[in-house]
Amino acid sequence: MSAQTPIYGIQYPTESDLVRDVHQHMKTVATTVESALHEVDQRATPAGSTPVIAQTLDQLLKLSGVVGQTGYVTNDTSGNNGPYIHNGTVWTRGSVTLGTDVFEFSEVTNWRPEYRAWLSAGTMHLSLRLNRKVDMGATAMLGTEQVGRILVDKFKPPYYMHLPAFTSQSTTNSPAAAFGIQMQPSGAVMIEALQNNVGIKAGGVVQAMLTWPCAFN
Repeated sequence: MSAQTPIYGIQYPTESDLVRDVHQHMKTVATTVESALHEVDQRATPAGSTPVIAQTLDQLLKLSGVVGQTGYVTNDTSGNNGPYIHNGTVWTRGSVTLGTDVFEFSEVTNWRPEYRAWLSAGTMHLSLRLNRKVDMGATAMLGTEQVGRILVDKFKPPYYMHLPAFTSQSTTNSPAAAFGIQMQPSGAVMIEALQNNVGIKAGGVVQAMLTWPCAFN
């Protein structure tokens, strides 16, 4: 038999096949059907091996799943698009890079920010680098100064967080840990002095790797 179905290649007899060979034809049909069923079975069982696809996060959250099953949002805002994992109760976020619709970091009077951000298993990760634009003498006290903000509520930290940063090219009496990053529940991202009378030169850099739990389930 030379004829076969286009997707799974199930063979079937045609008018050129002989009746006396019908037993062999039936065996070939049965074998190719069994092979196709095995291929489908390997992809579809157990249930968790089949991903759940939805265009929006709201649609995905209404769909059921099993522990460890993957889901994908394909046509929502970029902050919602990407992979999800079912924990047996709800869909939780997999690992995804976050863009400008989640964070807003723009150049301010004294600082030029650079950042990379991603989300993994309900935990936010932010690599933040703040480049100092003007000298700040060691007699000055910075206090706090806003350098950016988180735009999406579910990615904001649930409480105030004070996280240390590493400072390069600080003034002679300012240690490498003179500055830190403050994360606020409102979404504000601040640079703060961790002690009085610290300074930093123009061209100096304050950088930190920040991690916090987000409000997303």
